[in-house]
Amino acid sequence: MTNTVQNMGIMIVDDHKILAESLSRLINERENMDVKAISTSGRDALRYLRENSQNIDLVIMDLRMEEADTEEPAGLTTARRILKEIYVKGVNEIKILIMTQLVDGYLIDLAHKMGVHGYLAKDADSHILFEAIEGICIGKRRYFRGEIAEAWDQFSYEHTGIIEIPKLTPTEKEILQLISEGLTTKEIADKRGKGEDGVE
Repeated sequence: MTNTVQNMGIMIVDDHKILAESLSRLINERENMDVKAISTSGRDALRYLRENSQNIDLVIMDLRMEEADTEEPAGLTTARRILKEIYVKGVNEIKILIMTQLVDGYLIDLAHKMGVHGYLAKDADSHILFEAIEGICIGKRRYFRGEIAEAWDQFSYEHTGIIEIPKLTPTEKEILQLISEGLTTKEIADKRGKGEDGVE
């Protein structure tokens, strides 16, 4: 779907219907977001998307659903099939946000490698949810937030011994260089012509 961030069509996939409907009401309070469909299973979601993918920009997917017939959570299986069978770059660029109570480093890493666009805990504040939705719909990926980032970092460290560190901005590099030279926060602020709040 080619709609901009000003008009986002959303589908919710969650086998807890009451939770899905509550989430739908919350999302529909935003003027630029419209829940087009709710599905209680991955199979039904795939059936809907095969015929109506042009209506959907983002699928918010529960991870654990009772329909799972493999060791992999049903939400990941469904996400994999959406990305393989329905997603078409430049035509049907459907994004996927996993929203779950299951915060597991292995599954977060698997979702990321699969191409899922975001992973969010169900107890996240609403402003974080909306930030994730809007970010994903303009092409960003949303994983690094609170316990999601911690679980992923822990998994990465246990399996590789490495935790990925975000690249520093030029300003951050400059400040770190000044700190290494022994300057205090006030001295750095004076040198850069900024207040101390702009350094810490």
